Amino acid sequence: MTEVYAAARTEQLDTLTGDRALLGASLWDAVGNLPTDEAPAGKGWLPRSATAVATRKRYATSFAALERSGILKASAVVSDSRAWIGEHSKPHGRAGL
Repeated sequence: MTEVYAAARTEQLDTLTGDRALLGASLWDAVGNLPTDEAPAGKGWLPRSATAVATRKRYATSFAALERSGILKASAVVSDSRAWIGEHSKPHGRAGL
């Protein structure tokens, strides 16, 4: 992950290769989904994201809300998430704290 942040800061994400080429993969396929009564667990990160079931459910809820919001489109690739993460990872609260 460090390499990805470093490449993003220097605008060189397109130079990453190998496993890092996943940045061009569909974001929603890479995230995956949890099993439901209607569908088995999908491939991707989410089904294996945490040991605790409650944590995986919380992640699934958050990603579902993000998908519904339309901030990241259905056609989003993994690298598209960097802009959203950068925008929403700024400190909150009172200035100077």
